[in-house]
Amino acid sequence: RYEYTLKAYATNARRHPSPCQKLCLIQDMVTAMAEIHSAGLAHRDLSEVNIMVDEDPTQPLEDQSPRPVVRVIDFGKSVFVGAEEVQQWSMQESIPKDELDLLPLVVLPPDHGYKLYRSILTLPKTKHDHTPLPPVDPRSEDVYSLGVLIWRTFSGKSPWNGAIEDDLKTIRYLVASDAQIKFQLEKEVQGEFSRALLLKCLTANPNTRWSCEQLKAWLEQPEVGRELLREFEALGGGRKKLRKSFD
Repeated sequence: RYEYTLKAYATNARRHPSPCQKLCLIQDMVTAMAEIHSAGLAHRDLSEVNIMVDEDPTQPLEDQSPRPVVRVIDFGKSVFVGAEEVQQWSMQESIPKDELDLLPLVVLPPDHGYKLYRSILTLPKTKHDHTPLPPVDPRSEDVYSLGVLIWRTFSGKSPWNGAIEDDLKTIRYLVASDAQIKFQLEKEVQGEFSRALLLKCLTANPNTRWSCEQLKAWLEQPEVGRELLREFEALGGGRKKLRKSFD
């Protein structure tokens, strides 16, 4: 049993995570997804209710807040993206050669799940749209979803100007192009490094999204950690901060 969903942990108005806890959450989510992808698996259903968080008071962070421990759950929609894994674990008696040749791209229906976490490539056009989509790399779609989770984690707010989940027309407009996404981030997100992090994940063009391994390496750079902490502190909330090793 877990203490919190990410939704309850990151957006709780009565106890905001500290800047150090936010950075730890983001780093651990990225690390977890890098491990999942390295196993040849794409999650395909990332959202703030599929990330669970416990606190470990025996591992205090730099500001003395308890370390959040991240666990990714609910792999019901996950797919393998490597031919070896697909052949080993598929429930089908035989897999068409054209499907294997297409990997890691897969053909999927529009995603009617957590629409705020889906890119323009997998969003349905209408609530009745079930037309198969052009091939997509589901790992890249995971990265997009991860970007929205990161945004929620450090801001504590709903992204995309507070668009509601079922407002497909507005969501599709806001994420339709890289230019539109960049415009929204510049309007909604304070902090150069925070925006840079999101722009590595939130793109309409999947070829410009970073991999989870690339994100992990970038976040491990000391300068990046320092600047993100400063930007998270500027947002307010959390406990009194101590940053001896970051200054």
